[in-house]
Amino acid sequence: LTLTVPQVELLKVHLALITKTEQRQRLQCILAKGVFKADLSRYVLKVSVDEVNDLLDFSGTVLCQIGMDKESEPNESGVILESLIDKLSRIKWP
Repeated sequence: LTLTVPQVELLKVHLALITKTEQRQRLQCILAKGVFKADLSRYVLKVSVDEVNDLLDFSGTVLCQIGMDKESEPNESGVILESLIDKLSRIKWP
């Protein structure tokens, strides 16, 4: 799974939104497994199906909490999160 730097940074910053310690630690571990590519524009993670589902759930939660303006339109963070959700939703597993 290849993420953009803004996607990764947005997730890392908003881990505090997770109230259950076990879930927060799991997501921290998932994000910690990744490595930046040499040009620092991409972040590559090797993830399992369960980890993708965790990232998808968390991204949706963050989108609902901070990603929309008063008219329910995506703000700047929302656009980044929507692109991440789209990417996670398109992953095909063998």
